[in-house]
Amino acid sequence: MGRLGDIMIKEEGSIIERITLESKVEADVVVITFKGVFLLTDQVRLREVIHKYLQEGKAHFIFDFEDARTIQSFVIGEILELSRKVKALKGDVCLVNLSDRMLYTMEITRVSEVTPTYFTYPEAMDYLHKMMADS
Repeated sequence: MGRLGDIMIKEEGSIIERITLESKVEADVVVITFKGVFLLTDQVRLREVIHKYLQEGKAHFIFDFEDARTIQSFVIGEILELSRKVKALKGDVCLVNLSDRMLYTMEITRVSEVTPTYFTYPEAMDYLHKMMADS
């Protein structure tokens, strides 16, 4: 599993949140897991890992938000940009484990119209594996 970064946010001398972005490849699918609250400074790390996997020819991605507390607009932008790139490679991006609030954000921004959203990780993996088998 690759780790994109650990960041500590301090409030009045105490640590209130540990932020990590993790990535791994499982059955030819890139899984990027979001944990905690993300800051704009995390955007560079996210872009770097996405670029690395695209350079390796990966075209199937899952963004897992199970342990994320919020979703920032830069993540939405990265999802849309990645979706455009991988669809040109006959791949796709799936979003899983979104909170009700995150799901609402995806609906009002219309991200859910271009990127499949699943309640569970296995559902997203099944969708992507079927897509790989069909291509």
